[in-house]
Amino acid sequence: MVAQASFITALMFYVGVIYTSAYYGYFHLSPFALGFGFGEFVLHSLHLATFPVLVGAASTALRHRGRRP
Repeated sequence: MVAQASFITALMFYVGVIYTSAYYGYFHLSPFALGFGFGEFVLHSLHLATFPVLVGAASTALRHRGRRP
């Protein structure tokens, strides 16, 4: 369970860095120069969580909920 949470957190951090870099890159600013921390990058990844993405994630989680490895 801890490994899954670590993977999801790392994925959210990566997506947050990509999103923030693209957003502030438009203004020719580096998000690292602005002093964003780990938490800000993880929270910025939530901007990409649109309704279709959430529905897909929920349906995948419900589909695999009853299965055992």
